[in-house]
Amino acid sequence: MKHTIIALLAVLTVGFSRAIFGREECHNALADSPHPTGAVPLNAEFAPTLTHLMVKKGATAGGFAVCAATDKPLGTCTDTPASGESANVRHLGAAPGTMVGRGSKAIAAQVEVYTTAAGKLTDTAVNNSWLVGTSVTACTGDGAEFIFVPCYPVKQTV
Repeated sequence: MKHTIIALLAVLTVGFSRAIFGREECHNALADSPHPTGAVPLNAEFAPTLTHLMVKKGATAGGFAVCAATDKPLGTCTDTPASGESANVRHLGAAPGTMVGRGSKAIAAQVEVYTTAAGKLTDTAVNNSWLVGTSVTACTGDGAEFIFVPCYPVKQTV
């Protein structure tokens, strides 16, 4: 009974305060992302010749470089900028929906994909490579695009 009275008083207090002072508005700063698509503009530290290569954090602040098999990936670069130019990087674990990647060989649909050399992806994990997602479509061969469902990068121990 005591808890019921306290709960009733709390509801009445909130109701009366809203009636007297008006509705209070609260905003969650995390909901107002400056990058709602997960694409963040960064500066290229190399000149990619293909779109959708996997990239890593660069040596300079705000930069990115091509990802090797054992480098922790940021995500895919959606453009082919000249070195020093800005381009969007779709971050793994932050970008909604599927992503496009480049395969290093033929890859079947519905298999896990991992980082490998030259910013490309493979279906074979090697020690210290990174799981980046699951293929949705098949990749036809080296350099070919395919669609994958991304995940936050997970380091592999083989």
